Amino acid sequence: MLASQLGHTQTVRLSLDSGAEVDIAAETGFNSLLLTNSRCHSDIVEMLIKNGATGVNISGPMNEIPLMQSRYSRRARVVRLLLESGAHVDAVDKKYHSSLLIASSHGHTEIVTMPLASGAQVDIAICYDSTYYTHVLLALLFHSI
Repeated sequence: MLASQLGHTQTVRLSLDSGAEVDIAAETGFNSLLLTNSRCHSDIVEMLIKNGATGVNISGPMNEIPLMQSRYSRRARVVRLLLESGAHVDAVDKKYHSSLLIASSHGHTEIVTMPLASGAQVDIAICYDSTYYTHVLLALLFHSI
């Protein structure tokens, strides 16, 4: 749904009211939830989820899920929505980065607490720059805690 990617809230609302499919993926591998979330349209992300979007765990070309994208931009409201909708808190992308790692390495303290409260594993070793670290060590390395 191009309107969701471009942030056209009224058009998305009209499309959904007319029966538009919310989970169709483009040839690139992105579904409307992934595209919308990557463009920081949190109101539309919420609208898609409330209208039955089930793509909270569908990954894009880099194996990232919407929860990982939310970590980059400090959108606590969207992170909460995605977690409540069943987003996999310990999923990793092609570089083995989890949403917790992304949030902690960017210093998003408020957002880090959400996956922790949802049971995210903190003792997983992740390869970064040819060395294995835990989330806590990486957060210290990036001066996030």
